[in-house]
Amino acid sequence: MRFAGELPRPGGGTLLDRTTLTPLPDGRVRQVIEQSRDGGNSWHAWEGVYTRQPRAPACANRDFDFWVGSWDLVVRAPPAPGQPWAEAKGTNQIDSTYAGCVIEEHFRADGPGGFWQGHSVSAFQNGKWRQTWVDDSGSFLAFIGGWDGKQLELRGEPRQENGKTIVMRMVFSDISRDKLHWSWERSEDRGHAFVPAMTIDYQRHGGGPR
Repeated sequence: MRFAGELPRPGGGTLLDRTTLTPLPDGRVRQVIEQSRDGGNSWHAWEGVYTRQPRAPACANRDFDFWVGSWDLVVRAPPAPGQPWAEAKGTNQIDSTYAGCVIEEHFRADGPGGFWQGHSVSAFQNGKWRQTWVDDSGSFLAFIGGWDGKQLELRGEPRQENGKTIVMRMVFSDISRDKLHWSWERSEDRGHAFVPAMTIDYQRHGGGPR
């Protein structure tokens, strides 16, 4: 490929300029730049060779990829505080986006207690997974955590409630290619002991991860 044209000279007149790019068999590219001050009778040339640098993955940590895919859900929770636990069906679509740097969740469930839906984004920063969740009840929740043995745990920010320090966490466990268990748990003693408030059993819908 060749580009050619004329460049104005500071002292007046023009300078002929042409650049030639040649692909080399090994994937490099040779660039030759030529210039003439005498209308093309003689040329001064110099050249360089470009070597493509291998692109390092933007986000090397992919240990949340087990979650990626389309899932059928069984959601279990009390429909309202103090009521017996009930069961409902749901779906969750998890996508790896932005060159694998972000895990996006699109959640929908028929209950318990009526239809609800939400969305989360997760990213690995400074050695920890961080997730933000929003839903159709107006929730805005932030979590941070990582792997503890064979399970992934993300904890929410502590909050005060009736004089107690409440900590909520989500736990991904019993993880295999096509199944996993998710538990939403509550602690009223600053995170020492947790009691499940909701559980979700995942079953992969159709083939493997997208």
